[in-house]
Amino acid sequence: MTNMPPSEEIKIQEVMRFKKETAKEILEYQHLQEKKSQERHNQQKIRDAQELKIRAQKAKQRAEEAKAHAEEAIQRAQEGIEEYNTKAKKIRKKQRKKVRKLIEEAKEAEAQASKLIEEAQEAEKKANEAVTKANQVENDAIEVGGQSP
Repeated sequence: MTNMPPSEEIKIQEVMRFKKETAKEILEYQHLQEKKSQERHNQQKIRDAQELKIRAQKAKQRAEEAKAHAEEAIQRAQEGIEEYNTKAKKIRKKQRKKVRKLIEEAKEAEAQASKLIEEAQEAEKKANEAVTKANQVENDAIEVGGQSP
């Protein structure tokens, strides 16, 4: 550049400075565009994260509601079991009373049957005695009268 006239050298220097400034501005512009793009990307990430957070909170709320419903169902089931057990105890108690009563009635019936058997045996014994007496009377009558009636 030393062979050129000073005015052309100045023009070249200005062109070079202009190119450098332009290149620098282009780089700055690109850098700003990248920064904006990165910021938009980050903003989108933030919006996505917020949306996910909202969805997660809703899911958590639904899960808590489901848990509450399940706990209520468990409580109702336990109350039902307790009620069933209470009723079953009452029924078993009544059945035990009925069984005891039936056993007592069966013992009374057995005692009455034993008494009736004794009476029947006594009656049979008396009937046998009566038959024996009748046979004896018949035999006596045969001996006395010579005939059977």
